[in-house]
Amino acid sequence: MGTSFGITHVPAADPTREFRANFVADLWQQIRIIRQDRPLWLALLGNTYFFAIAALIQLLIVIYTTDVLHISDPAWSSYLQEATLIGIGVGSFAAGYLSGGKIEYGLIPLGSIGLTIGSALLGRHGISFGTAAFDLAFLALFAGFYIVPISAMLQHRPAREQKGSVLAAASLLSWVGILLSAGVFYLLTVTLKLSPPTIFLLIAGATFA
Repeated sequence: MGTSFGITHVPAADPTREFRANFVADLWQQIRIIRQDRPLWLALLGNTYFFAIAALIQLLIVIYTTDVLHISDPAWSSYLQEATLIGIGVGSFAAGYLSGGKIEYGLIPLGSIGLTIGSALLGRHGISFGTAAFDLAFLALFAGFYIVPISAMLQHRPAREQKGSVLAAASLLSWVGILLSAGVFYLLTVTLKLSPPTIFLLIAGATFA
């Protein structure tokens, strides 16, 4: 906390803006503004979708370990989480390097294709733990390709006086996506009783679409 006092003070981008206690109305107004910029609106939707499926995959990994790989020790699911973490770290670094100091829009469809393939690979039955770890790392690698340019768009495309509002809206909607993923997880696993590989195939289909 003490180091925060070293942060450079900058003036407010929009000092005339008034505080609104009704954050839902404020969010709705911000969404209407964002929708006027189609690329920014698509970036907002892509960001929300990313966090929704990321949260869903995190939940799936736990039951994937027990139901598909038939490993009861919970420590092994953490190893799969680590494979995912390494994959997205490498993918994000590579995306930043390949972008060469600019927003590289071409990485977004490339990341989408990799996410689709990685999810489809995890839809197979009878694979080993090592194969599952590799597939998750592969999926996460392309997740980095997907989210880095989207995040850059959200940060750099809005006008200066709207940037904070856009980032706040994107952050709030990402948590909405995470919350909805919990409901989707319950619907697919408890209500519909779908297996983890089947759900990964559904993720592949949704991402491809």
